[in-house]
This record gives sequence, structure tokens and C-alpha cells, in this order.
Amino acid sequence: MLHVSQLDCGSAERFNSAHMVHVPLGDGRHLITLSGIVTLDYKSAHQAQRHSQTSGWAEEELQLDLLLPPEFVAGGQRLRLEQCAPLLTINAIGGVSTVGWAVNACQGPGPIELSEILPIRAEIGVFNTGEVLHAIGYHVTLTGHSVTH
Repeated sequence: MLHVSQLDCGSAERFNSAHMVHVPLGDGRHLITLSGIVTLDYKSAHQAQRHSQTSGWAEEELQLDLLLPPEFVAGGQRLRLEQCAPLLTINAIGGVSTVGWAVNACQGPGPIELSEILPIRAEIGVFNTGEVLHAIGYHVTLTGHSVTH
């Protein structure tokens, strides 16, 4: 699994143009939107966790750990997640010929309490040796109630 986290000093610089919007709603719920670009530089075949000999696709599971807004998690608050709608898209690619790049699926966690990060899982793929999925874009909208611990 390829794991990229905004909390990890080694991979935090991979996040570009990270944006957050936090709107407290009148009924005690919160609406949070997270968006940005993540540099992956995922190459086909030799880095792949799963490689299909028949189709030529190299596939890998990806986990992105996205930071929740700091003003929300200050003072030990947590977010009891109610809804999560993630979208990951191809943002930058590179290669030579007979190519293909994919974000095949993505999902957020189900109802759970979150402290600092929101984990998003995805399946990414690259077709043919030598191709590179350089970066993906993300946009996640979530709602939930604050819980103090």
C-alpha cells in the first residue's frame, strides 16, 4: 500500500495547494471541505503491489491521510463523522505510448470519530512499464458533530 500523510514530515511536502473550508451549521453539525493536489510519482510494473500479466495494468492501494481544520480539532475536539463524499482525480501524468492511468475507486471511512486526520482509500493504476501517475487531485466533503474528549 502506498501511504501519503499530511502528518508525516516525510510525505507532507507531497501535498500542494491544500485548501480547507469549515462551516459550523446551525444544528450543531459541521460541514468541512478539503481539497488539493498530491504528488505520487507512481510508476507501473516494478513498483506495483498487484500486476496483471494479461492486462498490463499495475495497481496499488493508496491511503491519503488528510488533516482536519486545526481550529476544529483544537482543545481535544473530535469529529463524529456522519457523511463523507471523496473524489480523487488524475491531475498529472507522464509516459511514452500505449498508456493508461486510473483512479479506479475511492472511499472515505464510515461513521467514526476522527481526531486529526481523515483517511481516504483509493485504488490507482498505471498501464504499461515506464508510465508515471505523477499527481492526483482530491476533493472531500464531510459532515459530522463535534465531540469533546
